Amino acid sequence: MILDNAYTLKQLKQLTEALEALFLGSPDKNIMAENCVNADSFLGNVFGLDYAELQAKSAEDLLTLVEKQETKLHAPLYELLGNLFFQNYLKNSDSELGEKAKFLYQKYLETSGVFSLPIIQRINQIQ
Repeated sequence: MILDNAYTLKQLKQLTEALEALFLGSPDKNIMAENCVNADSFLGNVFGLDYAELQAKSAEDLLTLVEKQETKLHAPLYELLGNLFFQNYLKNSDSELGEKAKFLYQKYLETSGVFSLPIIQRINQIQ
């Protein structure tokens, strides 16, 4: 399915903000739950896969999926996928999810050129 770039970026931002709020323990659980429920729908629209299917992919396969998208979407997609894997790493203590989150966060930092202390702290938390 082809999505408008502005809409895609808006969805990426909303989902990333919802996940960030989860990490920080935000009291507004309704908004976060609504945005996280939309994550599978969004992932399906962008990648044609739901989270479970993405989770089964290797880090290199995830990289390939992101690189098929428009260049300006790469950094936000790396961040979003990193956040999704990090959230599930925290829930399940699954080292494979942690390694994928770490890889995606590193790609985000490399691609965006942004120095993000919260992302660096999450990478260190995984190690």
